[in-house]
Amino acid sequence: MDHPRTKIIATLGPSTKTEDMIRSLIKSGVNVFRLNFSHGTHEEHLEIIQRIEKIREELKEAVAMMLDTKGYEVRVEPLPEKELKIQKDKIYLLGPKGDFHLRPSDVVHKIEPGMELFFDDGYLVAHCVGKDEDGVKISFKNERILKQNKNCHIPEAHLDIPEITEQDRKDILFGIKNGIDLIAASFVNSRANILAIKQLLLENGYEDVGVIAKIETLNSLNNYESILQEADGIMVARGDLGIEMKIEALPSVQKMLLQKAQEWNKFTIVATQMLESMIENPRPTRAEVSDVANAIFESASAVMLSGETAVGKYPLETVQQMRRIVVDAEKHIDFNLSFFEKSPKNHIDMNIAISYG
Repeated sequence: MDHPRTKIIATLGPSTKTEDMIRSLIKSGVNVFRLNFSHGTHEEHLEIIQRIEKIREELKEAVAMMLDTKGYEVRVEPLPEKELKIQKDKIYLLGPKGDFHLRPSDVVHKIEPGMELFFDDGYLVAHCVGKDEDGVKISFKNERILKQNKNCHIPEAHLDIPEITEQDRKDILFGIKNGIDLIAASFVNSRANILAIKQLLLENGYEDVGVIAKIETLNSLNNYESILQEADGIMVARGDLGIEMKIEALPSVQKMLLQKAQEWNKFTIVATQMLESMIENPRPTRAEVSDVANAIFESASAVMLSGETAVGKYPLETVQQMRRIVVDAEKHIDFNLSFFEKSPKNHIDMNIAISYG
């Protein structure tokens, strides 16, 4: 099988964690497996890591493993019925004695009247209409079922975010000691987040592990140049980034980030909803095919599948479709003018990262 220059990253999950599926995914063109540490235990991840190592040795294929950190997340606390039916324009009290609460709990104190809150990847939108000693009063702009543990974004709130969380520290140490090749750093705000991870790797003798900065917050977007200087690559994580900024500006921001990363000779990943409809359907939409192809035309080093392969009904078909798009798009690229032909100097090339496997 020919190996396209653009790499394919697939997230492993309930739909794809078996040996047979991992084997089939590698044969279909997966170059990097993403392990999402927002979910699962170390024991569960270790089982998957061992399966990948076994299969890639069996197939003699250099396939890398990428640990995607949990990062600093704001989520909905467990609910009595596990979910809450949200009604449009109804006032809800957000706090320890309210209709529901957030974790970390101190986040509520950072919310001020007029601020917008985005729940469940932005599918539920609310705004703060007041606050008192019991918590924050919010009103939703639409109706939807809110499930426990769903994420919450508050772009205007100034949160106290550590350079590296204790959970991320534990996860990274676990990962590198068990063969992880790449770290995708979630919710990066500045170069300090990248430096903290690199220092942790250095202290433990794993400085060769690549660090990818996920550009998914307004702070990371505002500080992208200094982040690029320290990271080995960036991921344009369009899901969270599309919540924190005007969604219509996302395509131009993606293009700008990819161009700037090329100038710094850093590898790039475009992620989120690339073939989203294939979670439920065996064929992608025309818009999704164009989206993937455009990322390749913009010289993305890799394209990533998330829910499509983690929980989708057609994970194998999705990877095969992704590869067909990659192969066709690359026929129309003059690589003499692209990032791939540039001489890498002070960064880890994607091909080198994969060879660590």
